[in-house]
Amino acid sequence: MACDFKTFGEKYLGKIENKISSYYDGKINQSQFDVITDALTDVKEYCLRPGKRIRPLLVVAGYTGYSGIEDVPDSVIDVAAAIEIFHSYLLVHDDIIDKAVTRRGGKSLHRALQDRYYPATGLPSIGVDEAIIFGDVMCFHAFEIVNNADIDSALKKELTSVMISTYEMTAWGQALDIYHTKPKKITKDDRAPLSISEFKTAYYTISNPYIMGMVIAGKDSRAERKAIEKFALPLGIAFQLRDDLLGVFGAEATIGKSADSDLAEGKYTMLVQKTVELLDKNQQKDFINRISLPNDKMTESDIVKLREYIESSGAKKIVRERIETMYKDAIIAIEKTGASDDIKSLLLDISRMINNVDV
Repeated sequence: MACDFKTFGEKYLGKIENKISSYYDGKINQSQFDVITDALTDVKEYCLRPGKRIRPLLVVAGYTGYSGIEDVPDSVIDVAAAIEIFHSYLLVHDDIIDKAVTRRGGKSLHRALQDRYYPATGLPSIGVDEAIIFGDVMCFHAFEIVNNADIDSALKKELTSVMISTYEMTAWGQALDIYHTKPKKITKDDRAPLSISEFKTAYYTISNPYIMGMVIAGKDSRAERKAIEKFALPLGIAFQLRDDLLGVFGAEATIGKSADSDLAEGKYTMLVQKTVELLDKNQQKDFINRISLPNDKMTESDIVKLREYIESSGAKKIVRERIETMYKDAIIAIEKTGASDDIKSLLLDISRMINNVDV
């Protein structure tokens, strides 16, 4: 039976979002302080902003693909909701690090909180300070939901282990990303861009949410994890490369943030690495000088010139071709996994979505 991402989302997404909504309604009703009530209201709104929801849906897909049960129990929906809340928590902190203004069609949480709280206080950093705390609380909320989910204790222990290793790896990927931001030296042999994509995105976005679902289904095995990683890791890296392309050439309405942001932040991506590799020495020097400029020194003309270098060098085309290659590797590997045919069909559709970069 054919299964596509849109149809799968329509079947399960409402349940996942209802769980997030009802969970935060319960927290709001228990609140004893207006400031906490306001905070929880803001967090609920932030978590429910429109998004792809690929991670929570992959949790459900992993469960249905290995259990054969389409009418998933509440416990699976609980875990899927927790994974989305955890993703939102990471976005809050990511926006602080990147000094982002917008997220998912609205203001980044620290900007929204600055607008809410600053008129009542003289603390200039109130928005960032509170957003850090709110993000931390969202992390605790995600683990609370998983802890309270009606899952066999042995399976829950393994699920928690996968979650912890996933988010630790993601954090190290973020640390690598920060360390290599605004690089003053770029070489073709540097593994940093690929490692960042793997640590920060591939496991976190594709591989491990799907494995979490398989774990809950009670069908976990080392051999099947390896089979999953053979499609999920190239697909996850392709997902990041797609995001990198959109982060430079995409429309703000599509990506939910400014298309100038990745260049303004000086992100060290494979797109940037390939550009430097393909430019002549004088252009390389100019490109690195511009991308490593401090935020307050970088101008709109610098961003325009950086984008021109990426386009004219051929790096955009090479990265696009790399996505295509990884997509082809992934679709071959998907067929070799032990999931049900309808979930394989879903994974193939997700792969096509990732491969479709309209820039």
